[in-house]
Amino acid sequence: MTEILDVAELGDRIRSLRLSRGFSLQDLSGQASVSVSMLSAVERGDKVASIQILHQIAQALKTSIDRLIEDEAPPRVILVRRVEQAVVNDGSGWVRRLLSPALPGLEFEMTRTRLEPGVEAGESGLWGRGFRAYLAVEDGALTVISGRANFSPRNRRQCFLCG
Repeated sequence: MTEILDVAELGDRIRSLRLSRGFSLQDLSGQASVSVSMLSAVERGDKVASIQILHQIAQALKTSIDRLIEDEAPPRVILVRRVEQAVVNDGSGWVRRLLSPALPGLEFEMTRTRLEPGVEAGESGLWGRGFRAYLAVEDGALTVISGRANFSPRNRRQCFLCG
């Protein structure tokens, strides 16, 4: 079955997101590197934007093309029992337990990591643009160095957003 994109609905979504973020047409145009006339025509549903233009608009709005095209689906509940969770223990004092399932089309993972005192996790080349990591220190101290900041909690249960 072939579905046709409703360009008027797409335009309404883009306008709604733009306004909710406090952007004028000129603001979004500059952020997305899309002309004001093209952006206005897309919002009115007069023009069909290319994938590249949709990508630029989505990036400027800090969202995805998927969210521009359709409403988010209601949340699903997926239970991954402890016995079903993948565990990696490399013997160095670093144990990683995958708490989330691998879902098609979704690049997301939630892990619980245990580092023994003095273990250095090293560098991760996986943290690219748009990547977010949420860290919660349950016990002990952890130093995290990211491109933006160096965090070193002194107290238990401090949480940080990096990436």
